[in-house]
Amino acid sequence: ADTVTVTQTSGSITASGSVEFVDGAAVTTPVTVGAGSGGGSSSTSSSTTTVPAFVPTVGATGPGGGTIIAVFETPFACGPTLAATCTYLEMAAANWQQHPSIGSSETGDPARSWSGDTGTSVGETNNDLGHGYRNTETIVLADGTANRAGTLARAYNGGGLTDWFLPSGDELNELCKYALQQTTGDVAVSCVASGSLRSGFTAASYWSSAETSATLAWTRSLTNGAPSNVTTKAETHRIRPVRAG
Repeated sequence: ADTVTVTQTSGSITASGSVEFVDGAAVTTPVTVGAGSGGGSSSTSSSTTTVPAFVPTVGATGPGGGTIIAVFETPFACGPTLAATCTYLEMAAANWQQHPSIGSSETGDPARSWSGDTGTSVGETNNDLGHGYRNTETIVLADGTANRAGTLARAYNGGGLTDWFLPSGDELNELCKYALQQTTGDVAVSCVASGSLRSGFTAASYWSSAETSATLAWTRSLTNGAPSNVTTKAETHRIRPVRAG
């Protein structure tokens, strides 16, 4: 929620208060009315403001200051425990690593190894839509070494939001399709070698948060759209955080 202080002067009175913006909710906010330039008494009243719910559309700016890359007709389970329900994916803005939460001077998506421990299985990860947050939490819990793919994605807090993560395989597929200007929103449709790469991306392989084995994890190429499940975790590949809402 965002809170904005509002001051209104009309005739001899001045009204001031705060308005809290909450998606789709009616918010009642106390407003103190004091004497204006013409004098008078003070009183307190309340007002109700209804703010339209955020409606995600592909290409629009998301709540985290990034870009909406996919919107799904059927809601999917999401969040760290899969207890939430989401309908869209938002990717971090280009040069996200220059955000204060990361503090890097690099340009373009950074290339890092998958984790600080590249020879041990982190446990259960999943390529399905909605599992990226849970996967990334699993990676970080297993090894919290800073400045790696998993820890960098979780550390990002664009828009003041702390639910960014390294995408699952399905989520990375949607990122690939958006990057190559293909239609998104259906995980059954794979990213392919067509379309021109949007600015802000690198023609290279990007990490997912799903491992294949103790030493291997999934990546997907933004050069030809191809996935790989035999990428060595110690290799350095590109990172772009996403979030689901």
